[in-house]
Amino acid sequence: MLASQNGQLAPAWEVEIEGDARPDPNVDPSFPTFSAHSYLVSDQGGKILRDTDLVQNDAFVYRVYGETTGNRRPLDGPLQDFSPHPTGIPDGSAPAPVSSSLIVMEAFNGPHDPWLANNATTTSGNNAEAFADLDANRVFNGADVRPEVKSGRVLNYSYNQNIGPLDTPDQSKAAAVNAFYIVNWLHDWYYDSGFTEATANAQLDNLGRGGVAGDPLLVTSQAGANTGLRNNADMSTPADGARPRMRMFLWTAGTNTALSTPAGTVRSEAFATGPRSFDLIGDVALATDGTAPNDDACQPVTSNVSGKIALVNFSGVCGSTATVNDVRAAGAIGIILVDPANDDPRAFTGSAAANIPGLAIGKTDGAALQAAVAAGTVTVELQSAPTGPERDGDLDNGVVAHEWGHYLHHRLAICGAQQCGGMSEGWGDFNAMMMMVREGDNRDGVYALAPYALADGTPNVAYFGIRRFPYSRDRTKNDLSFRHISNGVALPTNTPGFPGTGANNSEVHNTGEIWATMMWEAFNVLADAHGVTVARRRMADYVVAGLLLTPPNATFTEGRDGILAAASALDSDDMILMAAAFAGRGAGSCAVAPPNSSAANAGVVESGTLAAKLSAGGISLTDDGISCDHDGYLDPGESGQLRITLANNGILAAENVTVTASTTNTGFRIGAPIKIAAMQPFSSSSLTIPVTLLQTAPRNTVATITVHVAGEQSCDKSGVNLTLTMRTGVDDVPNSSIVDHAETRISAWTPTGTGAASLWGRATVTGNTMFFGVNSPVATDTQFVSPALAVGTSQNLVLKFNHAFDLEASGGQFFDGGVVEISLNGGTTWNDVSAFGVTPGYTGTLFVGSGNVIGGRQAFTGTSPGFPALAPVTLDFGKVFAGLNVMFRFRIATDASVSQTGWLIDDVEVDGITNTPFPSLVTEPSTCTARRADFEEPAVIATRLAPATSLAPFDNGVCILQDTP
Repeated sequence: MLASQNGQLAPAWEVEIEGDARPDPNVDPSFPTFSAHSYLVSDQGGKILRDTDLVQNDAFVYRVYGETTGNRRPLDGPLQDFSPHPTGIPDGSAPAPVSSSLIVMEAFNGPHDPWLANNATTTSGNNAEAFADLDANRVFNGADVRPEVKSGRVLNYSYNQNIGPLDTPDQSKAAAVNAFYIVNWLHDWYYDSGFTEATANAQLDNLGRGGVAGDPLLVTSQAGANTGLRNNADMSTPADGARPRMRMFLWTAGTNTALSTPAGTVRSEAFATGPRSFDLIGDVALATDGTAPNDDACQPVTSNVSGKIALVNFSGVCGSTATVNDVRAAGAIGIILVDPANDDPRAFTGSAAANIPGLAIGKTDGAALQAAVAAGTVTVELQSAPTGPERDGDLDNGVVAHEWGHYLHHRLAICGAQQCGGMSEGWGDFNAMMMMVREGDNRDGVYALAPYALADGTPNVAYFGIRRFPYSRDRTKNDLSFRHISNGVALPTNTPGFPGTGANNSEVHNTGEIWATMMWEAFNVLADAHGVTVARRRMADYVVAGLLLTPPNATFTEGRDGILAAASALDSDDMILMAAAFAGRGAGSCAVAPPNSSAANAGVVESGTLAAKLSAGGISLTDDGISCDHDGYLDPGESGQLRITLANNGILAAENVTVTASTTNTGFRIGAPIKIAAMQPFSSSSLTIPVTLLQTAPRNTVATITVHVAGEQSCDKSGVNLTLTMRTGVDDVPNSSIVDHAETRISAWTPTGTGAASLWGRATVTGNTMFFGVNSPVATDTQFVSPALAVGTSQNLVLKFNHAFDLEASGGQFFDGGVVEISLNGGTTWNDVSAFGVTPGYTGTLFVGSGNVIGGRQAFTGTSPGFPALAPVTLDFGKVFAGLNVMFRFRIATDASVSQTGWLIDDVEVDGITNTPFPSLVTEPSTCTARRADFEEPAVIATRLAPATSLAPFDNGVCILQDTP
């Protein structure tokens, strides 16, 4: 470049240098500060003409587990780098602890948006807020701990791994600073790949760049540590404008437990909360509560357990926390909780508040102990001793990145189904691995997630991590494939791991392993081609764009197609590479994913092929040609368009494509087939075929049109058939029935609650249209509200409906559910219908403590028999509401994470009312005035084409309508 030197322009060089500077005694002389300068250097003699300090005054210094150079990428956590595992075999090796580092950081995204304001006093910035939420109420108060910014904009808190995470306030502050750093780093990394204000990222101030502001990410570190929450992490992601919330928990240390009985020592497991160190001797008493199943202590205990060790069967009706609290309230000095499902007992949550010793035992040992207690006095000894201090999940950077991956997924895509819920777990794992992998890694090796949080004595945690198998592209280490998302498919036994039976493959974390494995394969082929650094940025670009392209409740193949379509727009070679990687794990072009309504992920068809894949979707029939009433139904004498969205979601071009529409119903005239020479990969086209329903066609008929799509190079050699089933010759009539079959185009029901419009709608199952409420993977409370119902005085008020449900439940606990409620004051207040003497047949009590606003209430929950097969419900209220106006509503409430399918409701009937609040279908009248869709006035002239010479609107010809002169 040219620069002014001594009044003249002369050659000069601009040089930028960054690195460590000498210690700054005004900040902390014990560590070097970051330095970055831009120098303008003369080409004549090397004189420095200008020195610009590139470090702005709003850079902060963070003590975290991260790299100190480059973009200061987070490390895996406070342990030696075991990504990949250094030996590649489960040999018991474990990483040693490492120290945190002081890192200077302002921001590194394109706009260089500061993480903290220059005058910040704590970890609350534009992108995120972090503090130790010890009481789990999500609002900072006197019970919580928040880091303070020290002089010189320094957040320098050292975490001591030799003591507990709550032993000093600085331990809590160090954890919050580390989590704050990770989420801000990920914000900047993905910002440069398109996850910005306009695409719904979380920021307090969107800086005029689009989106909805006011929603910085809330990171609650050590969440609920004083209330007993342990061994988890979760992410709640509402819509743009509402704050996402990440909860990071403490993880219990390993424990050595023993339960000694007169018959010998039995296998036992410590509770996650409550005392960890104890040696208790006492007599055992069976705890009963008088309410079926009687021995689960989910109601106040009525048997004498005072001064004794209570023996309880876990039923899942209530959580283990409530059970422990109930026996403590009855005077028990300890508890033995029997796991009814496993001989190897689970680690139940327990209760920190009850503060009594407790152990879990398996079902066989439990049955033997119960029999012994029933036969006479049994004295036992409960022992437990921790193997070390608890671990803080805030320091396991892979766990933080996993939770942040949920937020990325749910802000960019709509997900409320079981399959995409599993994919969300995979997105979390993959995001963590993307952060963990580094240039120079042996990427054929083994990667494990959460090795720090889980380092509690779990064997080979540094090899397996938190999953059943380690992540690896080496099929001798990880042989998972697409089919392994389906329940009942046997898992690989030729690789080290914890395969189990495969009976619960559809569980979201299990399903997520397969999606993360596929994405890991796709990333690695990019890294083979471009190197890790370039591949990581490209993959981030493809992830953001791909998620934006996926449909709501995406299946595996739809998620795959989103990623590949994004790549096709930027680099077709990358698209081919990644398509082959997906195919290698069974998700090739011709693979078939389960429907997103399948709770068991049933119906996988694997494929290792790359091909074209033609599909037709969005099929609809309009009456937008010649029409009597333009009501959306095609009636005799009307014409319209069969609209088809044709797509090639395969990796190759489809050639010589033909689209044909046909029907076996009488009275239809359908246009000629459409021919297309070639359809490129990931392209789509909107097609229309003219359709006329002749005047002689029958009215009030269910008609079916079949669309056949065929083309060369496509997966389906014989072509694809899709059908459209619709009613013809009918009209919607509002306010005409006491029964709602969900078949009309208009609706009398109103979705209410945040996000209800996207969570309540209609679904068609085996040709039957019904109302459908989605089981959301985030905390929601939405309702489907009836119109006002005028109750008569001569008949009983009876509500009838058919329904099926699949609402989140696992391990005998119920997390999401649906209830039926009634209002007597126009919707101002609502009560459960069970309060008025009717029995809905609720299937469980919703869990308290996971964010469900109706936790503790009875509800429809779990999976109804034969789902989606419908079952009837009849609620007879008698004449208690005679002469009143009432409203009913169906209400779904969900907790903060995980989902299943939802609630199907059909054939709602209300007897005993004097009004007719619901719409119905009636036969179209035989005469009407025809007009074209784009004319507002009915004055038209219908002119029949040749060979006719006279006006004949509605005979067997096609009519053209013209304005009246």
